Amino acid sequence: MAALYELPAELLVNILGRLPKTDQKALRCTSRESAKLATPLVFSEVVFDLEPGGCDGLASIAESTRLQHHVHTVRLCRRRGLRLFRSFDDWHDSNIYEHIPDIMLFGEPRPLRTDSRLLSRDQWAALGDDARRIMYEEYQLDVDRLDRYFSRLAFAMCEWIARRYGTTIEATTQASDAWHLLHRYDIASRAFRHVHTFIHIPTYRFDENNWGSTWRNVGFHEFALVECCWGKDPLYDTVELFAALAIRTTATVALRSLTLGTQGHAFWSTQQLCQLLHWMRNLPEDRGLDHGNDDGLELWLADIGGPLPVLRHVEYLTRALVAVGREFTGLAHLECRIDTLQADRQDELEPIAAGVSSSLAEATMLERLNLAFRNEALTDDEGDRAFFGCDYEPGRGRIVWDLDLTAASERLMRTVSTLQHLRHLQLSLATTAPTLVRAFSPLKGLRFLRLSYMPLFVGQWDAVLTWVAGNLSLHRVELLVLEDVFCGRPRLILDSEAPVWKSSSVPDGWYDEYEDSITQYALGKSYVLPMLSQEEYVERRLLVALDTETSKGGNSN
Repeated sequence: MAALYELPAELLVNILGRLPKTDQKALRCTSRESAKLATPLVFSEVVFDLEPGGCDGLASIAESTRLQHHVHTVRLCRRRGLRLFRSFDDWHDSNIYEHIPDIMLFGEPRPLRTDSRLLSRDQWAALGDDARRIMYEEYQLDVDRLDRYFSRLAFAMCEWIARRYGTTIEATTQASDAWHLLHRYDIASRAFRHVHTFIHIPTYRFDENNWGSTWRNVGFHEFALVECCWGKDPLYDTVELFAALAIRTTATVALRSLTLGTQGHAFWSTQQLCQLLHWMRNLPEDRGLDHGNDDGLELWLADIGGPLPVLRHVEYLTRALVAVGREFTGLAHLECRIDTLQADRQDELEPIAAGVSSSLAEATMLERLNLAFRNEALTDDEGDRAFFGCDYEPGRGRIVWDLDLTAASERLMRTVSTLQHLRHLQLSLATTAPTLVRAFSPLKGLRFLRLSYMPLFVGQWDAVLTWVAGNLSLHRVELLVLEDVFCGRPRLILDSEAPVWKSSSVPDGWYDEYEDSITQYALGKSYVLPMLSQEEYVERRLLVALDTETSKGGNSN
């Protein structure tokens, strides 16, 4: 151990920084020297959520003058969730010991995970039907308790906003568990004077195979959960994210880096936020089926005391939204991934795009932007579910939906074009060739460009890449799975998983050469437009190889 501390400090910190967090924590407890090195690493990032117990660690660190200055990143990450089951039978048959996976759909089942905290197969088998039904009823009660907590959280959030802008809060509100938690988070946010990064990725989507896979000592099969819905998780997540960002605006230090992953609405308009908070703050039995129902909103406006309270409430929410938007002002880095999976109509997509654009417009000093606006936008490993492999036949809806997405994306690209300080840009959305060219034209300082999972519904990639090569001074280009949509039939470009590259007649290395030829052209290092069509590229290479073999055979004769 002594020899380890003889290494240069920079090298030692680099080594320790690569260790898992659990190992860093263990190392911190071994000696004073280890604690001195490991403490900044252990506490550099703090994870929290706005559910019971979710701010305990955050608040404890904030109260410690020895530890609070080490925190540079806060990550909003919900710890657990409960899936919604339609009936006892669905709940029962989803158990890890009861579910029989569809081999045709999922392949051969993998061995069940072993977890000492879960009931064993024998223990589960020993439970009678009555005992299992009682467990199901308790599960449903926990679902209801979670829902009622978020009702209190939405109510507390409305009251917190009102208090910030001048309204006195009743003692009954301040006594609720949700209000107490928001108050602790507010104090912690003010105490952290070195936090410059905020991260949020929805756990229920990012780790959806494990989300809700256990409850107490009961485990559910991951393939069974595929058939279950997330329930209200998207709404819970949206409320937590708004609350965390709105309260964060009272902090003394502005953010420099922000990573946001959202599903559907989480860049709010006042109307959408009013509807969401109204729907959430009612008890479950008093809610309508649709949290965006205008009739329910009108009833709520009538219930809260007449025109003047209504105007004040809307004013407070609007001021809170403006304050959240100003959090973008000092950003140098922004990663924004908006999953449009459950927002597939123009009347849903355009308000989301408008909210994102409004926030982006505040980030005038932004240097690095990663913007994804599509299905499965939260990860980069499911591109086949983003735009591709769908039905292109007229009248089947796919083209219409993507045109709606393109119209919403155009608003985003207009805002991107105003970010004059951008040097690093990553995009993943449906758009058109003219829109891309107009967006790139003012970005003279751009040095890195990554385009992935992007279909063009007007124009073709030939023209875009030619324009990029002739007008941008890029140092690096990354291109992955681009698509031309024309004549109702797609042309895929730079898709390494396409069947054409899996053929036994295609040697290893051909895809890399194909990709490199396009990249070099986009960088302006090659003056001849390469073959973009994968099929035509392979066909030409095979013909050349065949001609070469034929020539060799003729010469030998």
